Amino acid sequence: MAVDQTVIVVVPFTALVEDIVARGQAAGLHCKEWSYSNHYSSQELVQLLVVSADQAVSGQFLHKAKGYELNGQLAHMFFDECHVAFTDTSYRERLRELWKLRYLKCPFTALTATLMVELDDVLRDRLLIEDAVLLRWSTARPTIRYQVQDSKEEAASAVGLRLLERLLYLPDGKRGVVYVRSYATGDLISSALECSFTRHAQMIRAKHYRSGLKEVEDGLWRQEH
Repeated sequence: MAVDQTVIVVVPFTALVEDIVARGQAAGLHCKEWSYSNHYSSQELVQLLVVSADQAVSGQFLHKAKGYELNGQLAHMFFDECHVAFTDTSYRERLRELWKLRYLKCPFTALTATLMVELDDVLRDRLLIEDAVLLRWSTARPTIRYQVQDSKEEAASAVGLRLLERLLYLPDGKRGVVYVRSYATGDLISSALECSFTRHAQMIRAKHYRSGLKEVEDGLWRQEH
């Protein structure tokens, strides 16, 4: 970790900002969250500066980061969950501007654990990192299994609903987590299934799925048409 320089971490969700700041401070780092209202002295040395992706493309933040660069203080920039630069732009238009981060002259590392190999070139294009070196590590965990299903010519929502039906039979005490790509879809599903919707992460948590899949199917059909 740089001692006399600043490392910037860009993350897509508020919960991740708070988590990284807390963990950085617990590790003894001078760590702060950047926001429009959270200002501090330009003379203050911040080792780890964490900013949400929506605010990272703002003129105010880019001006601040450019100042670090010109003063020789900007050591590195990390962009966590970088796939949101194109997967989440349908409902967070500002994420389409994340390529602006490449105006900063410093080492740049983009991190993701869920990007499909077929989308590597899309990510390179969206973030202007055509010549980036790609490093892959195994994401296998002994207690986790996952699979990718290609919906082919079928609507993705139809495939998703069949997976939801499997969660109806979860044993007592087990939970299902459903990730969605828009607030509208999340509100629709959580309302029909009577479960909570964590809006900052587009995530639905359900302990007990109840009747309501027909409502979801009808609502998703209306959204897609």
